[in-house]
Amino acid sequence: MVDNEIMKENYKILSSLPEPPSMEPRFRHIYEDTFKVTQLGLPNASLIMQCVLMEALMKEIIYSKEGHDIKGGFGKVIRWCKENEYIDNVDFDFLVRFKDELRNLYIHSDFDEITKDYGILGVEFNLDKNDLVGSILRARDKLKVAPEPLNRYRPVIDMTKVAMDKDRYFAQFLATYRFVYLMAEKHFVKEYQYNNCKTINILSICVAIILWVSLFRW
Repeated sequence: MVDNEIMKENYKILSSLPEPPSMEPRFRHIYEDTFKVTQLGLPNASLIMQCVLMEALMKEIIYSKEGHDIKGGFGKVIRWCKENEYIDNVDFDFLVRFKDELRNLYIHSDFDEITKDYGILGVEFNLDKNDLVGSILRARDKLKVAPEPLNRYRPVIDMTKVAMDKDRYFAQFLATYRFVYLMAEKHFVKEYQYNNCKTINILSICVAIILWVSLFRW
């Protein structure tokens, strides 16, 4: 469910962010969807859409440079951009961390890996209905100081991930937004202006030919 107070707080911050420049329709739709679910305060949806957005961004950069789409996973796309010097070492490192620490985990719903740094203090035990106190005391003696891995307790994993998503989605969006904006400013403005000029020039030539033919026939 949408929390109206969280949505209002998110709106105050997000409404002040300028839209990344020169976004083509395919990329714009993904960006707007990511922006909306973040503004609504939907943590899991926001994080997943950020993963989709980042991959779409890098593929759009390749298209803007080469005029064709590239097939393959996010890792291949990142390497392609690095090998062709569309991104520098800092950008490459950021994208690899994003892929390994966020994108792969959330796209593939790897809850165990997402919550691997968390544990729970406790011990499993069976209650003996004929000796309830003894059962509890024996369990207490087995209690470990070190936390148990969460992957033994599926409901706890789910609750932990929900709490983690709430803590991280908005800050992660701001980091994602900053990267998207800088990449769009660096790659899209010049490329799309150039491509638009080529399109306008071609159209102008076509119109001129049509007018010349029409006048000649007249």
